[in-house]
Amino acid sequence: MRGPTQRAVPADFQFSQGSLNDYSECPHRFQLRYLEHRAWPALVSEPALEHERRMLQGAAFHRMVQQHLAGIDPARLGEMISEPFPAAGGEHLRRWWENYLAFNPANQPGKKFVEYALVGRIAGFRVIARYDVLIVQRGGNGGETQATILDWKTSTRPARREQLAIALQTRVYRSLLARAGSFLNGGKPLKPEAIRMLYWFAEQPEAAVSLAYNPELAAVDEQILADLILDITRRGDQDFPAAAREKYCLFCVYRSLCQRGVRAGDIEEMDAAGELDLDFQQIEEIAF
Repeated sequence: MRGPTQRAVPADFQFSQGSLNDYSECPHRFQLRYLEHRAWPALVSEPALEHERRMLQGAAFHRMVQQHLAGIDPARLGEMISEPFPAAGGEHLRRWWENYLAFNPANQPGKKFVEYALVGRIAGFRVIARYDVLIVQRGGNGGETQATILDWKTSTRPARREQLAIALQTRVYRSLLARAGSFLNGGKPLKPEAIRMLYWFAEQPEAAVSLAYNPELAAVDEQILADLILDITRRGDQDFPAAAREKYCLFCVYRSLCQRGVRAGDIEEMDAAGELDLDFQQIEEIAF
């Protein structure tokens, strides 16, 4: 058995915005999910069927956008809302799709990289970001290459600009693109001021939030992310306490394991807090 002072995070551990966010909310959840790979048969939110339906709808919307940007006829994709997966269909998905076609924030000049994974190193550890869409417009006549990060959100209520500006997803996605995106620019690093991140809300497309970047913000992000990763990787395997704020336990599958209650929180509260999209983003990176 490992002693309490032995570092718990292996040297080859790969971080993501999801794992960093889990640690920020609850170090013990990070330990259970990413270090121990602990499965726990609990609901994320109530009611269970509504949660599952919304997750299916979010997954279906992302898949439809991906297929559209790959060249599939949008009319055909629209027909698929009613077939063959009625559980993922319904008015929410249809409205999101209609909003996407009407406002389509991906309709910008530049090469599009869809569902694109980028890996870099921060504080000596690998960090991965999976982008919904990257749009890279190469500069002509000596101009700077411009890059836009598009991220779709299917929560019913858009997050505030102030929240998004300091979100770990924003910090990781922009910082990693500036650090590791040189091959998208002919081998030259992308300058922070040439990067922007656009959050687009399928339910309220007019509430899209565009966040510019600059060297000062890049330096802040790099320091915050490096400090966070170093804090995690210096901890021993008995040094991951449960969340101090128990509100995070409402939507955590480990709540009963940690004796923080049995019943899950209401899905409407989860959606309002922006947790529903976060949970969808983590599906692929959590291996149970």
